[in-house]
Amino acid sequence: MYVELHCKSNYSFLQGASHPDELIDRAIELGYRGLAITDENSLAGVVRAYSAWKESRARLESTSPIADFKLIIGAEIVPRDAPAVVLWAIDRQGYGNLSKLISIGRRRAPKGECWLSIDDINQCQNQLLAGVIPQIGSLKNSVTEGKDAATAHQNLEEFNLRGRAVKEVNQPWFSQSSPLERQRVECYRELFGDRCYLLASLYRGIDDRWCLNQLKQLSRQVGIPLVAAGDVLYHDRGRMPLHDVLTATRYQLTVSQAEGYLLPNAERHLQTKSQRKQAFADLPDAIAATLEIADRCQFCLSQLRYEYPHELTPDGQPPIEFLKRLVQAGANSRYPAGVPAQVQSQLQHELRLIEELNYEAYFLTVWDLVKFARERNILCQGL
Repeated sequence: MYVELHCKSNYSFLQGASHPDELIDRAIELGYRGLAITDENSLAGVVRAYSAWKESRARLESTSPIADFKLIIGAEIVPRDAPAVVLWAIDRQGYGNLSKLISIGRRRAPKGECWLSIDDINQCQNQLLAGVIPQIGSLKNSVTEGKDAATAHQNLEEFNLRGRAVKEVNQPWFSQSSPLERQRVECYRELFGDRCYLLASLYRGIDDRWCLNQLKQLSRQVGIPLVAAGDVLYHDRGRMPLHDVLTATRYQLTVSQAEGYLLPNAERHLQTKSQRKQAFADLPDAIAATLEIADRCQFCLSQLRYEYPHELTPDGQPPIEFLKRLVQAGANSRYPAGVPAQVQSQLQHELRLIEELNYEAYFLTVWDLVKFARERNILCQGL
């Protein structure tokens, strides 16, 4: 049994090369126990993933693998002063905290960017699980190929300052046992405690065994358990050419010019369970940990409901009573000589319907927005 916990969709702009529904369908086809959609600094892909999951449940028999398949909601968060981390929502509160965290980063940054710090994560970490992405592996596909050592060093520093997790290498950039890296990872253990894991991603490279040994060493030193993850970018290996085009576009190059930035192989796809088992044959606990995390994550998008601010009603007054007062005041203002009986009857009928459907908070929210706009001479659509 296996759950993929680190997977980007095409909602990670110019990174993921598969739609959320393609990822869900492929994971079910492979017999996975679950899949986490974890787009970078975003929850944008989870709604379509949830829709695909629901459609699959309706289409397939209850005895099929979909009966036990779990969609896990999360995001890859890239702070500017700490390693990248995948955060998974445990429950409704965790989802709210993750949404709040992403909103904080988006609001303080230019459009398309997200500026976050480890302190921001600390403020929003309740009811979230964390999978730290250690900076290991080779940089062959991202910044070093075809460049001299000084330029490569400068590019690496810029790469890390942007908070990107370095994942592919032709030689170790630093030792995982270094005090600096231990300190960078330990900051997450201090925040999350037993809710913290260390992601182990292998890409069938020549340095996989070295990477795995380094991960084991780091895990022992910082006291954080390892969990297997694919760092998936597309559902099928046939999407690698498209990913090459996306990567070239990202760096404003042609595909031939982007050779040093491209992935060295097509292994960043959803792999079979036997391939996952073989890759982590020396670390079976890392596979088992994927199920542990899936079991801890109980949040589903079906738990969401419209939630409106309570501050719209004065002194704790029931929303429907406040709405009735506003409607009557508006009617009196519109008809200063007296509200016509037919209009009054229609208003009472609509207010009863609103109360039955429990929609009064929605109308109060719209009223508050319109009031705000009119006070500032801002045009309102339809008014």
